[in-house]
Amino acid sequence: MANGRVYLYANGSLDAFYCFDAATGKTLWKKTFAAPSIGASGTVCVAGEKLSCLGGGTAYCLNAKTGAEIWKRDGVGAQDLAQFQDGGAGVSSSFLVAEGKAVVLGKVLTSLNADTGQVIWSQDQIRPGNDKGANSPALWKSGGKTYIIQNVMEQGVFCVDLNDGRVLWKGEGGNYSSATVVGDDTVLRLETALAAFHLSLTEAKKMWSLSTTQD
Repeated sequence: MANGRVYLYANGSLDAFYCFDAATGKTLWKKTFAAPSIGASGTVCVAGEKLSCLGGGTAYCLNAKTGAEIWKRDGVGAQDLAQFQDGGAGVSSSFLVAEGKAVVLGKVLTSLNADTGQVIWSQDQIRPGNDKGANSPALWKSGGKTYIIQNVMEQGVFCVDLNDGRVLWKGEGGNYSSATVVGDDTVLRLETALAAFHLSLTEAKKMWSLSTTQD
């Protein structure tokens, strides 16, 4: 929801985007695109007057007021249904838009120019950890620079330079959990615990963990 409007993305035989008036529920616009049915699960990101979302293989940027296409970029998300087990539910993250870059975890962690859709960088080390989900990137600022904190299924949590996609470090993580970052701290779910870490340019140091298993 943004600026009194509710936005919805749905994936079936089409990538479909809807905009509703938050007060009345009236449909203000609808936009559809042909797409493979792979169960893409990204949530739309509204930044300024732009709406960004990763659909069934394609990254989209639409005008948030009118639904008009600004750009789209094919091949950013997973496109081959056969590679996913159990229907491939939830195979794309949501976009993070910052400093003119739109970052998303599709086939790999990718940064696009938020105005044009041109690929700025892609980080082949960071891929969805399995065929069932992709956590979304989070923003961390330190020492006047901006970084991405990306938790990855079955792999761990990565710190990535927003400017060039360079991996600074990899730490403990790796479950269904996008990182939540406040100041220099992050909280995320491990396999059997909820844990908090203090971030630095060299590591994520665990401060505490709380078991999520029942006795």
